[in-house]
Amino acid sequence: PKVAAVAAGLAAYERNAVVELRKLTAPASLAQDWRKILAGAEKLAGNTTKLGEEAKAKNLKGVEGLIHEDQQSEKELIAIATTAGFKHCGRNT
Repeated sequence: PKVAAVAAGLAAYERNAVVELRKLTAPASLAQDWRKILAGAEKLAGNTTKLGEEAKAKNLKGVEGLIHEDQQSEKELIAIATTAGFKHCGRNT
């Protein structure tokens, strides 16, 4: 399936993004939130890998579960980022 093919490349991109973000030093006032954001981004990248595996195995319930989990994680991360002062984090505007 196309999802399986795309997921591997997307997961690699997401993991590389986290590596680059880890090189940044957050101000002390944002350090705790920054760690949460990075941990969440790593989790999302890992789930993208799992999503590809589930799609390849044609496990629709597994795919749906990961999508739901990611949606919840993204909501939590956007709330953390908004509280930390990020204005456009996770938004397409």
